[in-house]
Amino acid sequence: MVFLLMPVILYFTYSHLAPVALTVSSGLIDNYRLAGSAFLSSSKTERKYEDEEEVEEFKQGLAACKLFLFFAIYNVADGGLYPLFTSLAGLNDDE
Repeated sequence: MVFLLMPVILYFTYSHLAPVALTVSSGLIDNYRLAGSAFLSSSKTERKYEDEEEVEEFKQGLAACKLFLFFAIYNVADGGLYPLFTSLAGLNDDE
């Protein structure tokens, strides 16, 4: 019963529990805009960015995604994710 009542209670009390943060823009939208302008421009001289700090953050994000992409490809190519789940299930075995 408690789990059924919680969404109703949270609906009415959410504004008192969490402060509303005012954001200027979304990081995801900014990254899509940067990627679109980088891919759609024909030469490097046409690319104009407002904030060089945003460009550096975008480059760091892409570098992090390349690292995690390797692990996803490795796990799928290694016979799917089932062996990964099986090995994780046996980590806490105290035998």
